[in-house]
Amino acid sequence: GRVLVHVYEARRVMDGEKERSLFVKIKYRGKKETTETANKSREPRFDYHAAFQLKDDDKDDVFTFEVIADKTLGNSTLGIVEYNLSQLDDDAVSTGAIWLPLVSRPGKDDPACGELRIKIALSMLRMTLVEARGLKAVSSNSASPYGFLRYDGKKYRTPVVKKSLSPTWEGAQMLAEATWKLPFVLGTHFAKLEMWSKGMLSSTFLGQARIRVAAYDVPDGAPP
Repeated sequence: GRVLVHVYEARRVMDGEKERSLFVKIKYRGKKETTETANKSREPRFDYHAAFQLKDDDKDDVFTFEVIADKTLGNSTLGIVEYNLSQLDDDAVSTGAIWLPLVSRPGKDDPACGELRIKIALSMLRMTLVEARGLKAVSSNSASPYGFLRYDGKKYRTPVVKKSLSPTWEGAQMLAEATWKLPFVLGTHFAKLEMWSKGMLSSTFLGQARIRVAAYDVPDGAPP
């Protein structure tokens, strides 16, 4: 998956009594992105977008936003914002646009005055196998089907529905197990969904479908 970051603006950011030209440095697992510099304002707008690759879909990751004053004799950090993806609810994919306070870096005496407005969104594709119908009978005019999805080198499988040629995976538990979060891969790709029937010793192939998956970055403010 990917993580999309939007740095909107800051407010009440101060470095003594002076207005400074400011920019924000975004850090995530050794990767860095830097916004454009906003000229001399305590409430600068950045409106900057960045995308990072999410490591192993691990939500226990920290983003650091460092607000920096661009000075003639050298830059100085005014404070940072840290956000851990584990703070997102289990089913949440976005923080929404939120204001977070600047704090000092560990062991540093940064001014740490003001707030930064950001949004962090997980870019994942979600696919659900709801039902199938008209499947081929394997024995006793029936089958025990399950779905098997292949996408981006990974495999996903539904629970088995016993003795049905028109299986459904409805119901909270079944639907949850037939719903997969797929990695966000830009561009057009194909997923292969196979249907199998579970037997005593082995499974029987029932057929397959090729599904076109088109994934693109969605501009901020666009409907999900």
